[in-house]
Amino acid sequence: MRRRNTKEFFNSWLYILIALGAFAILALYLGDVVSLCRRLLAILSPIIIGSLLAFALNLLLVRVERLYFPNSDHPLVKKSRRGVSLLLSILIVLGVIALILGLVIPQMIKAISIVSEGLPRAYVRFIEWVRESDFLPDALREKILFSDFDFNSMISKGMTLIQNWVGNLIGIAGKVLSHFMDLVLSIMFAIYLLAHKERLVKQFKRLGYAYLPDRLNISISHVLIVANETFAKYFGGQFLSAFILGILTAIGMLILRLPFVPVVASVVGITALIPILGAYIGNIVGVILIITVSPLKALIFSIFLIILQQIEGNLIYPKIVGTRVGLAAHWVLLAVVVGGGIGGVFGILIAVPILATIYHLVKEDVEFKTSKKPADGIERIMSEAEKPRRKRNLAGNEPASEVTGPDADGNDSTEIP
Repeated sequence: MRRRNTKEFFNSWLYILIALGAFAILALYLGDVVSLCRRLLAILSPIIIGSLLAFALNLLLVRVERLYFPNSDHPLVKKSRRGVSLLLSILIVLGVIALILGLVIPQMIKAISIVSEGLPRAYVRFIEWVRESDFLPDALREKILFSDFDFNSMISKGMTLIQNWVGNLIGIAGKVLSHFMDLVLSIMFAIYLLAHKERLVKQFKRLGYAYLPDRLNISISHVLIVANETFAKYFGGQFLSAFILGILTAIGMLILRLPFVPVVASVVGITALIPILGAYIGNIVGVILIITVSPLKALIFSIFLIILQQIEGNLIYPKIVGTRVGLAAHWVLLAVVVGGGIGGVFGILIAVPILATIYHLVKEDVEFKTSKKPADGIERIMSEAEKPRRKRNLAGNEPASEVTGPDADGNDSTEIP
Protein backbone atom coordinates (compact mmCIF):
# COMPACT_ATOMS: atom_id res chain seq x y z
CA MET A 1 0.00 0.00 0.00
CA ARG A 2 2.81 2.40 0.94
CA ARG A 3 4.64 1.59 -2.33
CA ARG A 4 1.48 2.26 -4.33
CA ASN A 5 0.91 5.62 -2.61
CA THR A 6 4.53 6.60 -3.25
CA LYS A 7 4.17 5.73 -6.94
CA GLU A 8 0.95 7.74 -7.26
CA PHE A 9 2.59 10.68 -5.48
CA PHE A 10 5.59 10.52 -7.83
CA ASN A 11 3.35 10.29 -10.92
CA SER A 12 1.29 13.27 -9.78
CA TRP A 13 4.36 15.45 -9.37
CA LEU A 14 5.76 14.19 -12.68
CA TYR A 15 2.58 15.27 -14.49
CA ILE A 16 2.71 18.66 -12.77
CA LEU A 17 6.35 19.19 -13.79
CA ILE A 18 5.61 18.18 -17.39
CA ALA A 19 2.65 20.59 -17.51
CA LEU A 20 4.75 23.42 -16.04
CA GLY A 21 7.54 22.72 -18.54
CA ALA A 22 5.13 22.74 -21.46
CA PHE A 23 3.59 25.99 -20.20
CA ALA A 24 7.06 27.59 -19.86
CA ILE A 25 8.03 26.55 -23.40
CA LEU A 26 4.73 27.88 -24.71
CA ALA A 27 5.26 31.21 -22.92
CA LEU A 28 8.81 31.57 -24.26
CA TYR A 29 7.87 30.80 -27.85
CA LEU A 30 4.31 32.14 -27.86
CA GLY A 31 4.80 34.27 -30.98
CA ASP A 32 6.23 31.37 -32.94
CA VAL A 33 3.46 29.06 -31.75
CA VAL A 34 0.75 31.55 -32.79
CA SER A 35 2.43 32.04 -36.17
CA LEU A 36 2.63 28.28 -36.67
CA CYS A 37 -1.04 27.83 -35.73
CA ARG A 38 -2.09 30.53 -38.19
CA ARG A 39 -0.04 28.92 -40.93
CA LEU A 40 -1.57 25.53 -40.21
CA LEU A 41 -5.07 27.04 -40.21
CA ALA A 42 -4.38 28.69 -43.57
CA ILE A 43 -3.18 25.38 -45.01
CA LEU A 44 -6.03 23.36 -43.51
CA SER A 45 -8.75 25.98 -44.14
CA PRO A 46 -10.24 24.12 -47.16
CA ILE A 47 -10.52 20.96 -45.05
CA ILE A 48 -12.00 22.83 -42.06
CA ILE A 49 -14.48 24.79 -44.19
CA GLY A 50 -15.34 21.66 -46.15
CA SER A 51 -16.04 19.75 -42.93
CA LEU A 52 -18.32 22.53 -41.67
CA LEU A 53 -20.15 22.64 -45.01
CA ALA A 54 -20.53 18.87 -44.94
CA PHE A 55 -21.96 18.94 -41.42
CA ALA A 56 -24.47 21.68 -42.29
CA LEU A 57 -25.48 20.07 -45.59
CA ASN A 58 -25.81 16.66 -43.94
CA LEU A 59 -28.72 17.99 -41.87
CA LEU A 60 -30.70 18.43 -45.09
CA LEU A 61 -29.25 15.36 -46.81
CA VAL A 62 -30.51 13.00 -44.10
CA ARG A 63 -34.06 14.30 -44.48
CA VAL A 64 -34.00 14.15 -48.29
CA GLU A 65 -32.77 10.54 -48.18
CA ARG A 66 -35.72 9.61 -45.97
CA LEU A 67 -38.10 10.95 -48.63
CA TYR A 68 -36.36 9.29 -51.60
CA PHE A 69 -38.45 6.14 -52.18
CA PRO A 70 -38.26 5.14 -48.50
CA ASN A 71 -40.06 1.79 -48.94
CA SER A 72 -38.22 0.65 -52.07
CA ASP A 73 -35.53 -2.06 -51.98
CA HIS A 74 -34.76 -1.87 -55.69
CA PRO A 75 -30.98 -2.01 -56.35
CA LEU A 76 -31.14 1.06 -58.59
CA VAL A 77 -32.87 3.07 -55.86
CA LYS A 78 -30.29 1.99 -53.26
CA LYS A 79 -27.36 2.92 -55.51
CA SER A 80 -28.81 6.26 -56.57
CA ARG A 81 -30.22 7.34 -53.19
CA ARG A 82 -27.05 9.05 -51.93
CA GLY A 83 -26.10 10.75 -55.22
CA VAL A 84 -29.59 12.01 -56.06
CA SER A 85 -30.27 13.14 -52.48
CA LEU A 86 -26.95 14.99 -52.35
CA LEU A 87 -27.64 16.73 -55.67
CA LEU A 88 -31.15 17.71 -54.54
CA SER A 89 -29.79 19.05 -51.23
CA ILE A 90 -27.24 21.24 -53.02
CA LEU A 91 -29.90 22.53 -55.44
CA ILE A 92 -32.27 23.32 -52.56
CA VAL A 93 -29.59 25.32 -50.72
CA LEU A 94 -28.59 27.22 -53.87
CA GLY A 95 -32.25 27.88 -54.68
CA VAL A 96 -32.97 29.28 -51.22
CA ILE A 97 -29.89 31.53 -51.38
CA ALA A 98 -30.84 32.78 -54.86
CA LEU A 99 -34.45 33.40 -53.75
CA ILE A 100 -33.39 35.37 -50.68
CA LEU A 101 -30.88 37.45 -52.64
CA GLY A 102 -33.40 38.07 -55.44
CA LEU A 103 -36.01 39.29 -52.97
CA VAL A 104 -33.79 41.13 -50.51
CA ILE A 105 -31.27 43.03 -52.66
CA PRO A 106 -33.81 45.07 -54.72
CA GLN A 107 -35.88 45.74 -51.61
CA MET A 108 -32.75 46.70 -49.65
CA ILE A 109 -31.73 49.24 -52.29
CA LYS A 110 -35.26 50.65 -52.26
CA ALA A 111 -35.28 50.73 -48.44
CA ILE A 112 -31.97 52.62 -48.27
CA SER A 113 -33.32 55.18 -50.73
CA ILE A 114 -36.56 55.61 -48.78
CA VAL A 115 -34.71 55.82 -45.46
CA SER A 116 -32.35 58.51 -46.76
CA GLU A 117 -35.33 60.54 -48.00
CA GLY A 118 -37.81 59.73 -45.24
CA LEU A 119 -35.74 60.29 -42.10
CA PRO A 120 -35.39 64.07 -42.61
CA ARG A 121 -39.17 64.36 -43.10
CA ALA A 122 -39.76 62.20 -40.03
CA TYR A 123 -37.45 64.44 -38.01
CA VAL A 124 -39.30 67.57 -39.18
CA ARG A 125 -42.65 66.00 -38.20
CA PHE A 126 -41.20 65.05 -34.81
CA ILE A 127 -40.01 68.64 -34.18
CA GLU A 128 -43.45 70.00 -35.17
CA TRP A 129 -45.11 67.53 -32.81
CA VAL A 130 -42.77 68.59 -29.96
CA ARG A 131 -43.49 72.28 -30.64
CA GLU A 132 -47.29 71.81 -30.68
CA SER A 133 -47.61 69.08 -28.03
CA ASP A 134 -49.14 69.91 -24.65
CA PHE A 135 -47.99 66.66 -23.02
CA LEU A 136 -44.28 67.44 -22.78
CA PRO A 137 -42.89 69.54 -19.90
CA ASP A 138 -41.63 72.97 -20.96
CA ALA A 139 -38.06 72.20 -19.88
CA LEU A 140 -37.93 69.04 -22.02
CA ARG A 141 -39.54 70.84 -24.99
CA GLU A 142 -36.96 73.64 -24.86
CA LYS A 143 -34.14 71.13 -24.54
CA ILE A 144 -35.28 69.32 -27.69
CA LEU A 145 -36.04 72.45 -29.73
CA PHE A 146 -32.88 74.36 -28.84
CA SER A 147 -30.40 71.49 -28.73
CA ASP A 148 -27.21 71.45 -30.79
CA PHE A 149 -28.25 68.19 -32.43
CA ASP A 150 -27.54 68.31 -36.18
CA PHE A 151 -29.86 65.82 -37.81
CA ASN A 152 -28.48 66.35 -41.31
CA SER A 153 -25.00 65.57 -40.03
CA MET A 154 -26.32 62.39 -38.46
CA ILE A 155 -27.96 61.37 -41.75
CA SER A 156 -24.71 62.04 -43.58
CA LYS A 157 -22.77 59.90 -41.12
CA GLY A 158 -25.39 57.17 -41.34
CA MET A 159 -25.24 57.09 -45.14
CA THR A 160 -21.44 57.02 -44.98
CA LEU A 161 -21.67 54.09 -42.57
CA ILE A 162 -24.04 52.25 -44.92
CA GLN A 163 -21.75 52.91 -47.87
CA ASN A 164 -18.79 51.58 -45.89
CA TRP A 165 -20.83 48.52 -44.94
CA VAL A 166 -21.72 47.90 -48.58
CA GLY A 167 -18.07 48.42 -49.48
CA ASN A 168 -17.07 45.87 -46.87
CA LEU A 169 -19.53 43.39 -48.35
CA ILE A 170 -18.04 43.98 -51.79
CA GLY A 171 -14.58 43.53 -50.29
CA ILE A 172 -15.65 40.26 -48.69
CA ALA A 173 -17.07 39.11 -52.02
CA GLY A 174 -13.77 40.04 -53.66
CA LYS A 175 -11.85 38.02 -51.09
CA VAL A 176 -14.15 35.07 -51.70
CA LEU A 177 -13.46 35.31 -55.43
CA SER A 178 -9.73 35.68 -54.81
CA HIS A 179 -9.83 32.48 -52.76
CA PHE A 180 -12.01 30.79 -55.36
CA MET A 181 -9.80 27.70 -55.55
CA ASP A 182 -9.94 27.24 -51.78
CA LEU A 183 -13.72 27.51 -51.94
CA VAL A 184 -13.88 24.96 -54.76
CA LEU A 185 -11.64 22.59 -52.81
CA SER A 186 -13.82 23.05 -49.71
CA ILE A 187 -16.99 22.23 -51.65
CA MET A 188 -15.36 19.20 -53.29
CA PHE A 189 -14.13 17.97 -49.90
CA ALA A 190 -17.61 18.43 -48.40
CA ILE A 191 -19.19 16.46 -51.27
CA TYR A 192 -16.61 13.70 -50.84
CA LEU A 193 -17.29 13.49 -47.09
CA LEU A 194 -21.04 13.26 -47.63
CA ALA A 195 -20.75 10.74 -50.46
CA HIS A 196 -18.57 8.37 -48.41
CA LYS A 197 -19.48 9.27 -44.83
CA GLU A 198 -20.37 5.71 -43.74
CA ARG A 199 -17.07 4.32 -45.01
CA LEU A 200 -15.08 7.15 -43.38
CA VAL A 201 -16.84 6.67 -40.04
CA LYS A 202 -16.12 2.92 -40.22
CA GLN A 203 -12.42 3.61 -40.90
CA PHE A 204 -12.15 5.96 -37.91
CA LYS A 205 -13.84 3.36 -35.72
CA ARG A 206 -11.27 0.75 -36.80
CA LEU A 207 -8.41 3.16 -36.07
CA GLY A 208 -9.76 3.84 -32.60
CA TYR A 209 -10.25 0.14 -31.93
CA ALA A 210 -6.70 -0.64 -33.11
CA TYR A 211 -4.74 2.06 -31.28
CA LEU A 212 -6.79 3.11 -28.23
CA PRO A 213 -7.53 1.25 -24.99
CA ASP A 214 -11.14 0.09 -24.86
CA ARG A 215 -12.09 2.34 -21.94
CA LEU A 216 -10.61 5.45 -23.60
CA ASN A 217 -12.15 4.47 -26.94
CA ILE A 218 -15.59 4.16 -25.36
CA SER A 219 -15.26 7.52 -23.59
CA ILE A 220 -14.10 9.38 -26.73
CA SER A 221 -16.79 7.72 -28.86
CA HIS A 222 -19.48 8.67 -26.35
CA VAL A 223 -18.30 12.31 -26.31
CA LEU A 224 -18.35 12.42 -30.12
CA ILE A 225 -21.81 10.83 -30.28
CA VAL A 226 -23.24 13.33 -27.78
CA ALA A 227 -21.54 16.25 -29.56
CA ASN A 228 -22.83 15.12 -32.96
CA GLU A 229 -26.40 14.75 -31.68
CA THR A 230 -26.28 18.10 -29.89
CA PHE A 231 -24.81 20.02 -32.83
CA ALA A 232 -27.18 18.37 -35.31
CA LYS A 233 -30.27 19.08 -33.21
CA TYR A 234 -29.13 22.60 -32.38
CA PHE A 235 -28.29 23.76 -35.90
CA GLY A 236 -31.16 21.84 -37.48
CA GLY A 237 -33.51 23.39 -34.96
CA GLN A 238 -32.01 26.85 -35.42
CA PHE A 239 -32.34 26.75 -39.22
CA LEU A 240 -35.89 25.38 -39.16
CA SER A 241 -36.97 27.71 -36.36
CA ALA A 242 -35.47 30.74 -38.14
CA PHE A 243 -37.20 29.75 -41.39
CA ILE A 244 -40.56 29.38 -39.63
CA LEU A 245 -40.08 32.71 -37.83
CA GLY A 246 -39.26 34.46 -41.12
CA ILE A 247 -42.36 32.99 -42.82
CA LEU A 248 -44.63 33.90 -39.89
CA THR A 249 -43.16 37.42 -39.83
CA ALA A 250 -43.90 37.85 -43.53
CA ILE A 251 -47.47 36.55 -43.14
CA GLY A 252 -48.13 38.79 -40.13
CA MET A 253 -46.71 41.86 -41.88
CA LEU A 254 -48.87 41.19 -44.94
CA ILE A 255 -51.97 40.87 -42.74
CA LEU A 256 -51.09 44.08 -40.87
CA ARG A 257 -50.25 45.84 -44.18
CA LEU A 258 -46.74 46.78 -43.09
CA PRO A 259 -44.07 47.88 -45.60
CA PHE A 260 -40.73 46.24 -46.52
CA VAL A 261 -42.06 42.71 -46.03
CA PRO A 262 -39.30 40.78 -47.93
CA VAL A 263 -36.41 42.72 -46.38
CA VAL A 264 -37.69 42.74 -42.80
CA ALA A 265 -38.85 39.10 -42.84
CA SER A 266 -35.49 37.98 -44.27
CA VAL A 267 -33.54 40.01 -41.70
CA VAL A 268 -35.68 38.64 -38.86
CA GLY A 269 -35.18 35.07 -40.10
CA ILE A 270 -31.41 35.41 -40.61
CA THR A 271 -30.75 37.19 -37.31
CA ALA A 272 -32.82 34.55 -35.49
CA LEU A 273 -29.83 32.23 -35.99
CA ILE A 274 -27.92 34.35 -33.45
CA PRO A 275 -28.98 33.43 -29.88
CA ILE A 276 -30.45 36.21 -27.69
CA LEU A 277 -29.02 39.13 -29.71
CA GLY A 278 -30.73 38.12 -32.95
CA ALA A 279 -34.20 38.96 -31.65
CA TYR A 280 -33.19 42.53 -30.80
CA ILE A 281 -31.26 43.05 -34.04
CA GLY A 282 -34.19 41.96 -36.20
CA ASN A 283 -36.63 44.14 -34.27
CA ILE A 284 -34.39 47.23 -34.41
CA VAL A 285 -33.71 46.90 -38.14
CA GLY A 286 -37.42 46.48 -38.87
CA VAL A 287 -38.39 49.48 -36.74
CA ILE A 288 -35.74 51.70 -38.39
CA LEU A 289 -37.01 50.80 -41.86
CA ILE A 290 -40.73 51.07 -41.11
CA ILE A 291 -40.54 54.27 -39.04
CA THR A 292 -39.58 56.20 -42.20
CA VAL A 293 -43.04 55.38 -43.57
CA SER A 294 -45.13 55.56 -40.40
CA PRO A 295 -44.13 55.67 -36.69
CA LEU A 296 -47.43 54.01 -35.80
CA LYS A 297 -46.73 51.10 -38.15
CA ALA A 298 -43.24 50.80 -36.66
CA LEU A 299 -44.79 50.52 -33.18
CA ILE A 300 -47.29 47.92 -34.44
CA PHE A 301 -44.45 45.92 -36.01
CA SER A 302 -42.36 46.00 -32.83
CA ILE A 303 -45.26 44.78 -30.66
CA PHE A 304 -46.20 42.11 -33.22
CA LEU A 305 -42.62 40.80 -33.48
CA ILE A 306 -42.15 40.67 -29.69
CA ILE A 307 -45.34 38.60 -29.34
CA LEU A 308 -44.34 36.36 -32.26
CA GLN A 309 -40.84 35.79 -30.84
CA GLN A 310 -42.32 34.82 -27.47
CA ILE A 311 -44.61 32.29 -29.16
CA GLU A 312 -41.73 30.93 -31.24
CA GLY A 313 -39.33 30.73 -28.30
CA ASN A 314 -41.76 29.06 -25.87
CA LEU A 315 -43.86 26.84 -28.16
CA ILE A 316 -42.23 26.23 -31.55
CA TYR A 317 -38.50 26.09 -30.73
CA PRO A 318 -38.74 23.56 -27.83
CA LYS A 319 -40.81 21.23 -30.03
CA ILE A 320 -38.21 21.40 -32.83
CA VAL A 321 -34.99 21.14 -30.81
CA GLY A 322 -36.17 18.98 -27.92
CA THR A 323 -34.48 18.66 -24.54
CA ARG A 324 -30.94 17.85 -25.75
CA VAL A 325 -30.05 21.55 -26.12
CA GLY A 326 -32.30 22.68 -23.29
CA LEU A 327 -29.91 25.12 -21.64
CA ALA A 328 -31.16 27.64 -19.11
CA ALA A 329 -31.15 31.28 -20.20
CA HIS A 330 -28.15 32.23 -18.05
CA TRP A 331 -26.04 29.45 -19.62
CA VAL A 332 -27.01 30.60 -23.11
CA LEU A 333 -26.08 34.18 -22.16
CA LEU A 334 -22.71 32.97 -20.84
CA ALA A 335 -22.07 31.07 -24.07
CA VAL A 336 -23.00 34.12 -26.17
CA VAL A 337 -20.70 36.45 -24.19
CA VAL A 338 -17.70 34.09 -24.16
CA GLY A 339 -18.20 32.88 -27.74
CA GLY A 340 -18.66 36.40 -29.06
CA GLY A 341 -15.54 37.60 -27.26
CA ILE A 342 -13.43 34.79 -28.70
CA GLY A 343 -14.79 34.34 -32.23
CA GLY A 344 -17.32 37.08 -33.01
CA VAL A 345 -20.56 36.00 -34.71
CA PHE A 346 -19.11 32.59 -35.61
CA GLY A 347 -18.11 32.11 -31.98
CA ILE A 348 -21.64 32.94 -30.84
CA LEU A 349 -23.12 30.39 -33.25
CA ILE A 350 -20.98 27.47 -32.07
CA ALA A 351 -20.62 28.42 -28.39
CA VAL A 352 -24.15 27.36 -27.44
CA PRO A 353 -23.94 23.76 -28.80
CA ILE A 354 -20.42 23.38 -27.35
CA LEU A 355 -21.64 24.44 -23.91
CA ALA A 356 -24.73 22.23 -24.32
CA THR A 357 -22.48 19.25 -25.05
CA ILE A 358 -20.31 19.95 -22.00
CA TYR A 359 -23.41 20.49 -19.85
CA HIS A 360 -24.92 17.17 -20.96
CA LEU A 361 -21.69 15.22 -20.34
CA VAL A 362 -21.15 16.78 -16.91
CA LYS A 363 -24.79 16.11 -16.00
CA GLU A 364 -24.35 12.46 -17.01
CA ASP A 365 -21.20 12.12 -14.90
CA VAL A 366 -22.79 13.83 -11.88
CA GLU A 367 -25.83 11.54 -12.05
CA PHE A 368 -23.57 8.47 -12.35
CA LYS A 369 -21.39 9.42 -9.38
CA THR A 370 -24.26 10.54 -7.11
CA SER A 371 -26.15 7.30 -7.82
CA LYS A 372 -23.35 5.42 -6.02
CA LYS A 373 -23.61 7.57 -2.90
CA PRO A 374 -26.27 7.66 -0.15
CA ALA A 375 -29.46 9.45 -1.09
CA ASP A 376 -29.24 11.75 1.94
CA GLY A 377 -25.55 12.52 1.37
CA ILE A 378 -25.99 16.17 0.40
CA GLU A 379 -28.15 16.94 3.44
CA ARG A 380 -25.64 15.19 5.73
CA ILE A 381 -22.70 17.11 4.26
CA MET A 382 -24.51 20.43 4.62
CA SER A 383 -25.43 19.54 8.19
CA GLU A 384 -21.79 18.70 9.00
CA ALA A 385 -20.61 21.88 7.27
CA GLU A 386 -22.55 23.96 9.78
CA LYS A 387 -20.62 22.42 12.71
CA PRO A 388 -17.18 23.51 13.95
CA ARG A 389 -14.30 21.45 12.60
CA ARG A 390 -13.63 19.59 15.87
CA LYS A 391 -17.24 18.32 16.01
CA ARG A 392 -17.59 17.13 12.43
CA ASN A 393 -18.32 13.49 11.64
CA LEU A 394 -16.35 13.02 8.42
CA ALA A 395 -17.08 9.30 8.14
CA GLY A 396 -20.78 9.98 8.25
CA ASN A 397 -21.67 6.83 10.22
CA GLU A 398 -19.56 7.04 13.38
CA PRO A 399 -19.45 9.71 16.08
CA ALA A 400 -16.39 11.93 16.06
CA SER A 401 -13.73 10.55 18.38
CA GLU A 402 -12.56 12.79 21.17
CA VAL A 403 -8.87 13.56 21.48
CA THR A 404 -7.58 12.61 24.92
CA GLY A 405 -4.36 13.53 26.61
CA PRO A 406 -1.92 11.44 28.66
CA ASP A 407 -3.40 9.15 31.32
CA ALA A 408 -2.42 8.99 34.97
CA ASP A 409 0.68 6.91 34.17
CA GLY A 410 1.86 9.47 31.65
CA ASN A 411 0.96 7.35 28.61
CA ASP A 412 -0.84 8.93 25.71
CA SER A 413 -4.12 7.05 25.23
CA THR A 414 -4.93 8.63 21.88
CA GLU A 415 -5.33 5.93 19.22
CA ILE A 416 -3.76 6.61 15.87
CA PRO A 417 -5.54 4.71 13.09
